[in-house]
Amino acid sequence: MNASYILKRLNQTKQLNKQRLIEIATELDVVDTSGTINEIATRVGKSLARRHDEDTGRPQGSDVARQQVLELLDWDELASLLRSEGPWLGEQARYEFTETIDGMTRDALEELVEELFGAVNGSEQIDEICQDRRWKGRDVFEAMSYDEEDSDEEEEDSDEEDSEEEDSDEEDSDEEDSSEEEDSDEEYSGEGPAWQSMLNYRVGPDHPLPEGLTISEHQLFEHQQQSLNALAKWWSSEESRGVLCLPTGGGKTRTAVEFVLTQALEGGNRVLWLAHRQELVNQAIATFLTRGHRRGTAFTVARFEAGGRKHSRPADVVIASLPTLGWSRELPNVDNLLEIHETFDLIIVDECHHAVASTWKRLLKELRRRLPDSKLLGLSATPTRTAAREVPEFWNLFDGLIHEVKPLPLIKQGVLAKPHIITVETEQVFDATEKEAHLFEQFDDLPEMLVKRIASSKVRNELIVRNLVQERNRWGQTLLFAANLEHAEELERMLRKKGVQAGFLHGGSPMEQRAQVLGAFAARRFQVLINVALFNEGTDIPAVQTVFLARPTMSRILFQQMVGRGLRGPRLGGTATCYIVGFNDKLTNLLQDQLTSSFATERDALEALGLDAQEVEELVEITSTPVIRIQEKSPVATEDYARRLEELLRSVETMRVTGQWSPDELPLLGWWETSSLGGSHQYLPVFEGDKEALGARLGRLLQLVQLDQPLPEEGWASVQHIPEEISQAFARAVLQNQGALRYVDLSRSQATETQQALESMLQRGNISEAKATVSPEPSRPPLEFWLSHAARNGAVNDTMLVRMDSTLQAISPAHYERVNKVWSQHCDLLGSNPEPRAIDLFVRMASRFPEVAEVPAPVCEQLLTEAARRGALPTPMPSNEQGPTLGEVRQHLSTLTESQRRESLDLLYKAYFAGKYATREEFLMSLLAG
Repeated sequence: MNASYILKRLNQTKQLNKQRLIEIATELDVVDTSGTINEIATRVGKSLARRHDEDTGRPQGSDVARQQVLELLDWDELASLLRSEGPWLGEQARYEFTETIDGMTRDALEELVEELFGAVNGSEQIDEICQDRRWKGRDVFEAMSYDEEDSDEEEEDSDEEDSEEEDSDEEDSDEEDSSEEEDSDEEYSGEGPAWQSMLNYRVGPDHPLPEGLTISEHQLFEHQQQSLNALAKWWSSEESRGVLCLPTGGGKTRTAVEFVLTQALEGGNRVLWLAHRQELVNQAIATFLTRGHRRGTAFTVARFEAGGRKHSRPADVVIASLPTLGWSRELPNVDNLLEIHETFDLIIVDECHHAVASTWKRLLKELRRRLPDSKLLGLSATPTRTAAREVPEFWNLFDGLIHEVKPLPLIKQGVLAKPHIITVETEQVFDATEKEAHLFEQFDDLPEMLVKRIASSKVRNELIVRNLVQERNRWGQTLLFAANLEHAEELERMLRKKGVQAGFLHGGSPMEQRAQVLGAFAARRFQVLINVALFNEGTDIPAVQTVFLARPTMSRILFQQMVGRGLRGPRLGGTATCYIVGFNDKLTNLLQDQLTSSFATERDALEALGLDAQEVEELVEITSTPVIRIQEKSPVATEDYARRLEELLRSVETMRVTGQWSPDELPLLGWWETSSLGGSHQYLPVFEGDKEALGARLGRLLQLVQLDQPLPEEGWASVQHIPEEISQAFARAVLQNQGALRYVDLSRSQATETQQALESMLQRGNISEAKATVSPEPSRPPLEFWLSHAARNGAVNDTMLVRMDSTLQAISPAHYERVNKVWSQHCDLLGSNPEPRAIDLFVRMASRFPEVAEVPAPVCEQLLTEAARRGALPTPMPSNEQGPTLGEVRQHLSTLTESQRRESLDLLYKAYFAGKYATREEFLMSLLAG
């Protein structure tokens, strides 16, 4: 945006009158100040841009002109200029200014204005600016996703601003000496594959594909052919608008591209394809390139970008992003688009459920005005908006459904995976503030400030990690949706500490990094891929077997999109089943208390995926494999509990001795106390995160006292930070003492009383009287583990299985022996009962010894960590126990299709039963005999 525009804009905001403009012009040595405000502003901009630089002798250009004008503006003028231009449209989000802008200095405002107004090359630069730590650290911007309703931006078209067109002569002066840019396929230095940097592509049978892409010969599935037939009928009808609805994973992009190739381009028609993310733009381009040979005749696909890089000849298919075309309220890039490509006969809107957002509506309204004869096709797996009030508005835009494909038939055909819904109650309670409750009622989903608070819960994150690690062999390749960057980084750190390697991507990750991480995940070089706001839609990740929903949501659309990343079935290179693991918290202070997910049961979740009640019942029946039992509250180790009490006791002693009693600084809320008639006392601490759950359990305990009923043997007293044997021992004491129970709030206690209670917890009842628990025998792995083990390792006899952190892992015998040698030679360095820090130091040191140089680092570190904790390396599973039993195979085969059954039997026979049965037929006869 040039100097003339800035001065005119300030006049429109009533912050700059003619007298002030003349002052600025005079200060900049612009002599002629006659005429209207717009004439003076234009003259100032032209004069400054054409003024010659003293060093180079060339015109200094519009950038310098803009800087010279900004240097003369005061605080009010700069702030008004910023506020008048919002929202700022990035590739990843829209950015609104917060109240923080009121506290910024004048120089900071000038710096921010210069960066934003100088970002002429598009939305990715806006993301970089708005996410820069200088502004993000001050909370200058609020980032809003493109599907959020922006009520402040609902507006009628503004009155025509000054009829005089905004001059861009100063830009022209910059380029007077340069020739017009030629159309070119030439690459520019960007990230990602070379074809993603190209502006236009000639596609057809005689045109080679760019490096990194291969021709797709896959035939359409039956449901895609039916969709194609429906689109052809719509195309020849009088209807001008409509939506194609295919479930996530159903191939809507491929179907729409096939429609364009076989129908829409006939007769010299042109197509405009719109998407709201760069990944979706690249996905559409890649599909046209890899399927374009099917058209038979050559055609041109062009990418439309802001700034100077443009394909300046008309193309048959133009693909553009919302941030590019919706750059500002004036939509100048729509003018640029139509100046080059003139007209379009079909406009396709990918992920069209976003279209109710004001930025989309404004763009589509303008395109419909300028192209009244074009048809409008929406593509979506979720053709509804989060807020029910927006549904009529959506259908006003797109009129109606052209064709819809339901998920259940595709699940039965193996196109989509069978979803297994698993919910974990976190038993965490979050109180919504008045503002959060208001935002929830307004948008029908959890506000980001509340999501952030939920995601920062240490107890909740420990539960997520524990559930992932505990069943990691069952989960397989896992895609984990985190709430924000901080949440993702914390979960990645916690998983790494547990020996689970995880990749991490977010909306700001460079394209090259995304490709590398996705490739490593698909190759199973790590098991967990954590992401933030990146794979909600439009990205194919066929390796996913499990989706962890660590990000809470009540949005049906967001739920569908997250779950959809794991629903690619075996016919699409995915898995036969997909586990969907969600975590439910309790919310209070809303109109009514509720969970942080509207999909808390299996049936609720399946209905949210688009199935009706009858289909839900049928799917539940066909997926009735044994329920996965997750241990939702893994008991805290008694030694960890005792160590925590010791740390608390030291802190309390220090506070008591120094006279600085500060209970708010302790991670302890108080304690429960029960006393007998003889005067003996037992105590149960209440740590942060345990109060609600522990209070509820003790309330049930008092009911047992009143009814004179015994204590249940197990399970009822499980609490996050207290070993179950400790809470059970306390519960037995409460029953023996006939319900004598009182709660002591730490904030109302004294240091001496707190010290005595902690000493008693350590020395008297709880730990010494708690029964020693015997670790249960580890359960046998499910058949999915043995199949995965065989597929991954081939000759399974060449590997040994070692149980680490409650999971079985395949390890080379040579690697195991090398680690064992290092452990045997150096374990004396640890001593007895080493602290966690000592273990970490030992593992880091020992894993660098030359003897283990060839052992993969994660394997070496995890083996050494297990050895340090146990006092010896974990013992490998005996060879005669490796592999499934015939009974386990029979049970599993009943859940598979015929083709899946044949493939599984071949794999199992070669890996585990070839040594027991001479032929495959003999193995099959033994199965049938059972």
